[in-house]
Amino acid sequence: ANGPALGGSVVTLLGQDFKRDDQTYLKQVDPFTTVLAKVEVGYGVRVGGTACSATAWVSETSVTCSLAPGTGAAGAVVVTVAGNRSTVQGGFSYDLPAVAGVNPGNDTLHGTSGGLLVTVSGSGFGTFDDGQIAVVDGLDCAAPSPWVSDSSMLCTVPQGVGEALAVGVVHKPQGGAARQVGETGGLLNYARPVLSNVSGAELVQTGTLPYVEVTGANLGTMDFGNLIVTVGPNPCSDSVWVSDSSARCRVPPGSGTGAVGVTLNGVL
Repeated sequence: ANGPALGGSVVTLLGQDFKRDDQTYLKQVDPFTTVLAKVEVGYGVRVGGTACSATAWVSETSVTCSLAPGTGAAGAVVVTVAGNRSTVQGGFSYDLPAVAGVNPGNDTLHGTSGGLLVTVSGSGFGTFDDGQIAVVDGLDCAAPSPWVSDSSMLCTVPQGVGEALAVGVVHKPQGGAARQVGETGGLLNYARPVLSNVSGAELVQTGTLPYVEVTGANLGTMDFGNLIVTVGPNPCSDSVWVSDSSARCRVPPGSGTGAVGVTLNGVL
C-alpha cells in the first residue's frame, strides 16, 4: 500500500483475530453477585514507526488507519491487539516526492565546481525534516540540503558536469530499504567544456601511440569517468582526466589531421 507524505488518507488492514475495541463479559463481584461488565481491548496501528492519527475497528478481519504524515519506502506495518503484536515488513510506502522545478532554472549555467544555492520545488517532500536530501544527477547536494516544506527544499549544487540533468529529492529509507528517489530530468545545466590549446598537435606516428594534452576549462573538478577526447571523428584510445583545465589523449591509430574535441557526460 502507499499514501501521500501529507498523511490523512485511510488505509484498510486485513488479517484475523482483530477483537472489538470493547467487549462485554460476566464479572463476579462477590460469591452471590454477577454483573455485566465492559472491557476495552487496547489496539493500535503503526506505519513505518509512526502511530496512525486514528484507528477504527471494522471487523475481526479488518481495521482502518488514518495515516499520519511521513516519508519513506517499505515501512513496517505493526498491529497491536490487547498487547499481541503482528508485523508486516515492507507493507507500506509513502508516495515518491515529485520535483517540479529549480530556481534559478535551467537557463543558469553552473560552474563545474558547483556551489550555487538553488531552491527545489515540488510536492511530497514531507511535512517535517526526516533527513531528506536533494540530489543532482544522482549526486547529493554539496551541503546539508535543508528541508523547508512539503513543497520546497534547498540545495547547494555539487560539483559536476553535463546538461539537462535530473534533480531529485531522496527520502530516508526505512528498514534497510533502498533510497527512495523522486526526480525530474532536464532541470540543471553545468557550463560546457571549452578547449583553448592542444600540445603535441603535430606528431609522427612511430608505432607507439603518442599522447597529446588538451587544456581549457570546465573539464570537471574531479574524474567523473565520462570524459572522452576525440581526434577528428575518432575517440582517443585512452582519455585521461587531469584537472578542470587539462586532459590527456592517447591518439588513436590512423587519425590523420582532425579537430580535437572533448565530450563530458554526453555534452560536446
